[in-house]
Amino acid sequence: MKKLKFLPIFLILLFLNACASKYDELDLEKLNKEKLIDLKVNGEKLYISGIINERAYFDIKKVLENNPQLKIAILDNIEGSIDDDFNLKASLLIHKAKLDTFVPKNSEIYSGAVDMFCAGKERIVQKGAIIGVHSWGDDYMEGSKISKSNPIHKVYLDYFNQVACSSSFYWYTLEAANIDDAHIMNEKELFKYKVATQIID
Repeated sequence: MKKLKFLPIFLILLFLNACASKYDELDLEKLNKEKLIDLKVNGEKLYISGIINERAYFDIKKVLENNPQLKIAILDNIEGSIDDDFNLKASLLIHKAKLDTFVPKNSEIYSGAVDMFCAGKERIVQKGAIIGVHSWGDDYMEGSKISKSNPIHKVYLDYFNQVACSSSFYWYTLEAANIDDAHIMNEKELFKYKVATQIID
């Protein structure tokens, strides 16, 4: 199931890229095939920026296969994801490769990118970094409005259990902000929900 997780800045980017006047007119299937993420390898470091989509999964898979020396993924300004299924799959690639994840002080990550950050073996945030969360949603539903007993939540709960990030974090994101907004996590929250394992200067 495809669900969208992004912020207004991403909507603006979609507008520019697709030359669309309305969000619901965008061809998301086509957008999923476009190169929206930038991957750069520097020694043991993998720099990731942009927007996570279906193509990003295959690009990340290829980079990891071709660079077994990688030790850390640096999330450097990621607005979110346009396909949660492939975002979680791409994140699990990082987790299975046993990479640490790091958000430097001048970077901002939102929504699906925070899910990806949780995939790290060690999850390191530098003070000054922005970690923004909100509920997932699409044209038909929003996670925060769906009963907790609904099996649609299972894919997320399974993911957070796999990456050893508190499953309570998932429920927290649904309530922290609706899909059109974002809550910026503070240090206490990052530790409480096991999103970060380290916060450094």
